Amino acid sequence: MAELDNCFRVLGLRTDASWGQVADAWRNLSKQNHPDTKLVGSDEQRRAEEFQKQLNVAYERLKSHYNDGSVKDAIQANYKNADEFFSSSFNVHASDPLGAKSACSPDYMDTEFQRASMLANSSGANYDLLKAVSMFKSIATLGHARAQFRLGHIYFDGIMKDLSQAAYWWQRSAESGYVNAQFNLALLYERGIGVGKDQAKAMLWFERAARNGDAEAANIVGSRGKTFLKKTNYWFRGV
Repeated sequence: MAELDNCFRVLGLRTDASWGQVADAWRNLSKQNHPDTKLVGSDEQRRAEEFQKQLNVAYERLKSHYNDGSVKDAIQANYKNADEFFSSSFNVHASDPLGAKSACSPDYMDTEFQRASMLANSSGANYDLLKAVSMFKSIATLGHARAQFRLGHIYFDGIMKDLSQAAYWWQRSAESGYVNAQFNLALLYERGIGVGKDQAKAMLWFERAARNGDAEAANIVGSRGKTFLKKTNYWFRGV
C-alpha cells in the first residue's frame, strides 16, 4: 500500500480519489510541467523531465490498480489496447512517384505515425502521450487513416477519454475506408456511445465493413442485426 500511497502523493491526491480524478490530475500536471515548455538543456527542463517520469509511473501503477478492481464499465473491460495491434502496413494514400518527403507525402506521414506510436507506448522509455497525440493529429488532419483510427482509441479509453472525439476520429478513418474504424463506428451508433443512437447508420457502417471483408460485420448484416442484439459484448477493433 505504501507504493500506491506514494503514487497518489505524486499526483497530489487523497488515497480515496476516483479514477477520473487520477486521470485529470495526470493530464493537468503534465500540461503544467511538460519539459517542452522549459528552456532546452536547462536545470528546469531536467527537473521537469524527472517529474514527468514520476507522473507517468504513478499513473500507470494506479491504472493497473483501478483496472484490477474492475472500475471500467462493460465496454472498457472488453477493450484491447491498440498498441498490441499496430503491425499492419495499411496505407490509404497513393505512392509518391517523386519520392518527396513533404508533410503530405505518404512516407513522411507513415514515419511520423511510427514515431508517435512509440511515444504513445506506455511501457516505452520515451512515453509521452501528449506529444504523441499532437503528432497523430498533425497527420490525421492530412488524411492518414491509421492516425485517425489511433486517435479514436486514445479518446475512447484512458486518461484522455472523450467519446465524442473518439466518434469523430473513427468517423474520419471510416470514411477513408479503414475497415476496423468502420466496425467500431457501427458499434458506437448501435449503442449510442459518443453519438446519437442510430440503427440505420449502424447498419450502414456494418455493411461497409462487411464489403471490406470484416467477417463479424458480414454476420451482423446477414442476420439484419439479430446476431448483434443477442450478444452483449464485442471487442472494439484494433489494427
